[in-house]
Parts: sequence; C-alpha cells; structure tokens
Amino acid sequence: MKIFDLKPWSIKLNRKPDPPPAPGWPQQWHGYYLPPAHDFYTYGQLERFALLSLFQRYAGQHVTLFELGAGRADICMALAGCCKYGLISDPPASYRALAIEAEPTHFEWCRMNVELQNLNVVLVHGAVCEEVGERFFRIDPDPISSFGQCICGGGEGSIRVSAYTIDFLRREHDFPHINVIHMDVQGAEANCVRGAKKSIAEEAIDHFIIETHNVRWEVELRELLSPNFDCLVNLSRDTTVEIPGLDKPCIGKGGGVQVWQRKGL
Repeated sequence: MKIFDLKPWSIKLNRKPDPPPAPGWPQQWHGYYLPPAHDFYTYGQLERFALLSLFQRYAGQHVTLFELGAGRADICMALAGCCKYGLISDPPASYRALAIEAEPTHFEWCRMNVELQNLNVVLVHGAVCEEVGERFFRIDPDPISSFGQCICGGGEGSIRVSAYTIDFLRREHDFPHINVIHMDVQGAEANCVRGAKKSIAEEAIDHFIIETHNVRWEVELRELLSPNFDCLVNLSRDTTVEIPGLDKPCIGKGGGVQVWQRKGL
C-alpha cells in the first residue's frame, strides 16, 4: 500500500468562487462560506489585540513589561517587535521587560530567544506566587507538547523551583514602575496578585492582562483587583461576548481573558 504524500499545503483558489449564499457570510480557506454566527475571534486573538492596543497606548514612550509564565517569551518578543519592526502604527520608543518561567526546558527556550536575539529582557528561572520561597512545579516529559505546567503539591513529575512575588521581582530587578503585566500561570493568578500588594498600593502597576482558566479564579481576580483597577475586557472561559471595538464576537473556548487598568490612569 502506498503511503500518502503529506506536505504543508499552501491553499490558493484557481477560480473565482461562487458568491456567498446570503450577505455577511465570510469566506473560508476552502472557498465556501459560513454563516456570520460562525465567524468569531478566539480568546487568543482577543488577548493579542488587547496586548497590541496597550502597547500603542504608550506610543513614543518607554514601556516596561512583566511576562509571568513566559514559556518562550512570546509576549516580550511581541513588545520588542512593536519597537523594532513597527508591528503597530504608533509603537513605543523603547522597552525593558522581565520574563519568568519555571519549567526548565521552557526557560531554556526563553533564554535562547532573548539572548541570541539581543532582547532587552531580564530572565528569571522560577515561579510567581504570593510569597518568596520554594514551590513544587509540575513538568512534562515532552515539553513542546504542553505549556500548561503549573505549581502543584509535589509528587511524581514535579520539581522544586524558586518562587518570587511581583513585589520582590520589581524591587530586585529595578523596575520602579510596570506598565503591563501579562500573566499565564495556570491557576496561580490570584496568588500572583496577592504578591503584588505593595506595588498595587504604590500605584506602580498600570495594566494586567490575565489569561484565565476557570470561572472560580476569574471571580477571585475580580474581588482582588476591582478596588484598584477597572476591568476593560472580561471574556470568561466557555462564553461568547461582544467586545466594543471589534467587528466579531469573541469566544472563550479553552480559556478566558481579563484586562485591567489602574483607576485614574
């Protein structure tokens, strides 16, 4: 039996497609159409739109960023790309960032991306939570297949890692002010915020962008942040919402997004 020839297809229509069956139906890669209700932005796209919009808010200025649960340092690279390559129309003039990641292989990827591409990023190997110390952290036998590792209670498949608070990282690495904190920490979101108590009281953090993973944690974040921050975007996991400024609804399949801005900013 002949094995089929698998290849990365680049799709190009070789004839003009039929018109849509009704107004507003968006065309898909295969040439046919789907109803408007099936056309939406994912939570990942919403997160990217929010991130770039915040970076543009600091057009012509120096921007500071914390990326918590950095993985490969994609968010740091996005900020650097805005400044160097003009990813947005009015980019910041310069940046300085901090990326922290606990999973050893992911941290090594993060280090390679930062150091070999000369990014202005402070690298920290560890986890972020409510107290400085140590935590057990779950790892994966195949790190490239999963970026969902998290702080855990120990046991097989876990290692001990250093743990830091946002307050400690800000002081230790000389960040008097943080414009944006991006957080993808797989359940430790509320504890990260608790570890920023002093920074929040000093009005030293402007924005949080938080990828959320269940409703309980989303509620806890609202309770912690609402006294000092306004919620600009709230897409809960497994919901659909209309976001002002976007031309399609957003769905939280697989995750949610919260964007917070310091009151009075």
